[in-house]
Amino acid sequence: MSIIDTIVSALRSLTGGGTGKSTGASGSTGPESKGQVSTEYDPASESASAAPDVSAEADEGTEVDGTDDTETAADSDSAGPVTDRSTEPVETITGIGPAYGGRLAECGIETVGELAAADAADVAEGIDVSESRVSDWVERANDAS
Repeated sequence: MSIIDTIVSALRSLTGGGTGKSTGASGSTGPESKGQVSTEYDPASESASAAPDVSAEADEGTEVDGTDDTETAADSDSAGPVTDRSTEPVETITGIGPAYGGRLAECGIETVGELAAADAADVAEGIDVSESRVSDWVERANDAS
């Protein structure tokens, strides 16, 4: 039994059964189709008014409240906003949670900037973590600061 047959059967049981004949494309409910469920779809029967009218919606950047929300090249850098994360805690770096953050703090590394300036081999030895993992953290810290 196909999925369609299963759905039709379930719908028939919910609507009181039937003879197995489907209704026509018109969806008539004459005596021969009482209790039947139509599985046909006629896209031509959809009215054009069903489509949402988007012309009344404000365009992005349109002045509604007297301000213009659009940005121009003169308004911002093409590279985006520059954020200095060097003073954030090391736990903000992907892969460093409270446990690794605690180990790094014991070695004197508490901020992203301090981690970015650290030597991966020395840190790895000091906190008993693989050098490749620490190298990834240092790279992420450099990208962040």
